[in-house]
Amino acid sequence: MLNEFYLYDYAFVVNKIKSLNSELENLEGLRAVVIDDMPKGSNVSSTVENELLKIEKIKEKIEKLKAKERIYLDLFSKLTYKEKLFIELRYVHNKTYREMAKELKLNEHYLPRKKNFILEKLAK
Repeated sequence: MLNEFYLYDYAFVVNKIKSLNSELENLEGLRAVVIDDMPKGSNVSSTVENELLKIEKIKEKIEKLKAKERIYLDLFSKLTYKEKLFIELRYVHNKTYREMAKELKLNEHYLPRKKNFILEKLAK
């Protein structure tokens, strides 16, 4: 049965992809500096090779995480827009029920029941 762990795992996957993409952007920016500004010599190629290997490893991690994210998104396809937004706000952005109630225009006390409804819907 699907439980809340999977929603937290989805949030982890989404946030990890964002983090790795940010790291990748920084490394690719550094790579341009390394290639253009480093003096020529044997250490230069090993530094550049190490950076390229690091970039490739990060890209591989991102692809694996994106595959996992697609599985979750397929599962979430049976949800309404507001139910998906609920998951994003609660699990990805760590919003409180009070903060969510304002954004979703729902009663704060209704949200725990809404969470259970979403979990039941996903379990079907």
